[in-house]
Amino acid sequence: MRTQVSISLWLLSTGWVHGLPVLKAQSPGVLPISENPLKPPHRSTLPFPPPVIGCHDAIYCEGPILKTVQLSQVYPDSKTFVDQPTLVPVDQVMKNFENIKNPKDKEEIRRFLKENFAKEGSELIPVKPQDFHKNPNFLSGIKDRYLKGWAENLHDFWPELTRKVDKSKLCKGCSSSFLDIPHPFVVPGGRFREYYYWDSYFTME
Repeated sequence: MRTQVSISLWLLSTGWVHGLPVLKAQSPGVLPISENPLKPPHRSTLPFPPPVIGCHDAIYCEGPILKTVQLSQVYPDSKTFVDQPTLVPVDQVMKNFENIKNPKDKEEIRRFLKENFAKEGSELIPVKPQDFHKNPNFLSGIKDRYLKGWAENLHDFWPELTRKVDKSKLCKGCSSSFLDIPHPFVVPGGRFREYYYWDSYFTME
């Protein structure tokens, strides 16, 4: 019992009781509990750095074009637009957008997208992995013909899941949301045209 009381007093003195913040005592022997212990501490007292905004692109991260296209729902997948590189320089895209008479007209938005943006993922090209072998040694160790056929089909997916950045066809001043990397990479597949840390890792595993 004495030990439990000692632990409780220690928790009170450190400012936490069962995970709830309390006000520390202002004088010996006085341990006032916060009037609202569920209320989080003031933002300025939190030991976190200020938020860092890592993307300021006027087309793909913020701005009226992104807002208009996404709210219009001209694409069934909101990821489609941000995966489309521009066909013309960014400043020309901005000017063309300003010329849209009715930004709520879906047909006008579709026309704007067709004239100013390329197909999604067109700055990426499929490449064959350098270490890819059509008939790797491990396949010969699979005796069951059904499992072996499944493994062969699965193995043949690697060239289809390997990509490389190729922006040589983009015009000077054009933009893309894809970050340049020098080496080939594995994509998870499906709607994911780019590498994802965990998804790509699990795909390779």
